[in-house]
Amino acid sequence: CNSAHEVSKTLATNNAIIHWLHCHSLLPRLKQMPAVKLSEEWAVDEAIMEEDGRIVCIRFGRQNDPMCDLQDLAIDNIADSMKDIAVFYSVDLDDCPEYIRSYDLYDPCTLMFFFKRKHVLVETMHGRDNKVIDVIEDPSRLRKLLLGIMERVTIG
Repeated sequence: CNSAHEVSKTLATNNAIIHWLHCHSLLPRLKQMPAVKLSEEWAVDEAIMEEDGRIVCIRFGRQNDPMCDLQDLAIDNIADSMKDIAVFYSVDLDDCPEYIRSYDLYDPCTLMFFFKRKHVLVETMHGRDNKVIDVIEDPSRLRKLLLGIMERVTIG
C-alpha cells in the first residue's frame, strides 16, 4: 500500500510531465485519441452491448484531467497494436454523470473492462475488482493486462 507521501510524490511527478508536454506543445499531438469519446449514456451502453469478440476498455474520467491525460497517452500508444483484441472508449463523467453512482466512480481516472456484455474482474494491487483506479502509464503493462484479460475470458 502506498503511503500518502508516495502518492503525493507520484501525482506531483505526473503533473510535472503533463506540464512539460503542454509547454513543449507535445500533448495536443499525442492526444489524438484512438479511443472513441462517448458522451451519451445510450452510446456507452451500446458500445458494451454491441461488441462481441473484443474487450471493451472504457476510461472514465474528466477531459483535461492530468491523470486521464497520462492514461490516454498509454492507451494511444497501444490502441493500434491491440485493435484485434480490444476497443477503447473514453467517457467524460461530466457528460455522463449517471455512471458515477452506478459504477462507483469516485476516482479521477478509472478503467473498466467488459467482454461479451459483462464486467471483467481484474487483479489490482487493491485485490480483485471490476475496475482499475490506478493510472497505468506504462503501455507494456497495459498491453500485458489486456492480454491477461483476453486469455482469462477466452479460456474461461
